[in-house]
Amino acid sequence: MERYGAIAAIAPFAAAVSAFDRLKDDLGGPRAAVLAHHEMEELIEMQGREVLRLLFQGHLDLCARVERDQQQHAGTAGLVGPDGLRRPYRETGHHRDRPACSAPSPLSGAPGDTRA
Repeated sequence: MERYGAIAAIAPFAAAVSAFDRLKDDLGGPRAAVLAHHEMEELIEMQGREVLRLLFQGHLDLCARVERDQQQHAGTAGLVGPDGLRRPYRETGHHRDRPACSAPSPLSGAPGDTRA
């Protein structure tokens, strides 16, 4: 019997769920009661960023698994592109550059900042 799709989709996000649970425990624990406001913000920022990173990694892992499954089930028929057209070939060995995570955001500037 095949695994139910929703259950299989949860597995890549298990690390993110675990990290979120740790953050919740830290926020509700005795240590949080004695933290200064700025220390609490730092804790949430640091652990929250890790939760987001793990969520993104889970998404990438899920996409890779779907792509592998498509490749296995497609056999010689190829893959289906985002436009719905079947691709008769698959090239490997290519590298996709990702933008830096620390790119400045137009929303992060100070009020009145007119720099581009």
